[in-house]
Amino acid sequence: IDGRILEIHGLTYDSLRQAVKFDANVNADNPWPDIIRYLQRSHELVEPLYLLQRDGRLEKDDGKRLIAERIADGASMLAALYSAAWASSKPTEQEVHAWVRYNNFKPESLPDAGKPETPPAAPAGSTRP
Repeated sequence: IDGRILEIHGLTYDSLRQAVKFDANVNADNPWPDIIRYLQRSHELVEPLYLLQRDGRLEKDDGKRLIAERIADGASMLAALYSAAWASSKPTEQEVHAWVRYNNFKPESLPDAGKPETPPAAPAGSTRP
């Protein structure tokens, strides 16, 4: 399936965003089983996809529905993967302590160290005090 089928059906971000439910879940500690389930779900629809193409229905409503469902499922899975990656990247207390202990960062070595930070100017028309 290439981009042409998206053009044929007029599938765009705006037309698809309501279809994405963001209901996929990925275990941040062990995402592999969830990835396998997603791939199996997708693989199960390969033959029906080819049947739609063979029968000339891929460019009709049946095809549009299948393509839109797959894109929505893929978007939901991708969002779940990003969320799981974010969750699993949180450092533990032990990692933070080790970083602080072995880090050679010295704030006083920064340019302008010790000078008070000047807040940025308020944008024109801002009501910020």
